[in-house]
Amino acid sequence: MKGKILISLLVCSLLVMRGSLLCAQNLVPNGSFDDTKGSRPTMKPWKKINTVDFFVNADDKRYKEVNAAKNDRNYILRKPRTGRAYVGLRIWPRYNEYLQVYLYRELTEGKAYAFEMYVTPSRYSNCYLKTLGVSFYPNRPPYSSRQGRESFPPQIEMNRPMGIQDTAEWIRINGVFIAKGGEKV
Repeated sequence: MKGKILISLLVCSLLVMRGSLLCAQNLVPNGSFDDTKGSRPTMKPWKKINTVDFFVNADDKRYKEVNAAKNDRNYILRKPRTGRAYVGLRIWPRYNEYLQVYLYRELTEGKAYAFEMYVTPSRYSNCYLKTLGVSFYPNRPPYSSRQGRESFPPQIEMNRPMGIQDTAEWIRINGVFIAKGGEKV
């Protein structure tokens, strides 16, 4: 599965910073994908763009048992970094998947915000992602088109010239940006 990357947004913390005083608030709803609907984790209120995969750990089965039943090695499960669930995104040269969510509240102009998430490529990727970004805008950017991606660049971006290659560990992606004000997606 070309360019498959798994994302654990458990610590998908959006923090408000004022000078040297750090006032931490998680503004991202269900950042760990562990909020439940009944007894199972859910992705709600996240919006999937294209065919984002949602993986949930089955408490009654071991990973070896689940993975042994898989005929397609691209879907062999890995443990979430924390919690019980994570998402999988396919990122190819001409096809991308995205996640969007409305923040708990709009960002304030001139304030610094920190963001972090954890990613890991699928063990069976045949290429590695070099750049991954996070965007904050007042409305949902039209990322399903090339023009949308170019018109709405990420405020936080990770760039690794050799790509994200560590398939054994979850890799932290983080950054800080100054809000223009009104960002809520």
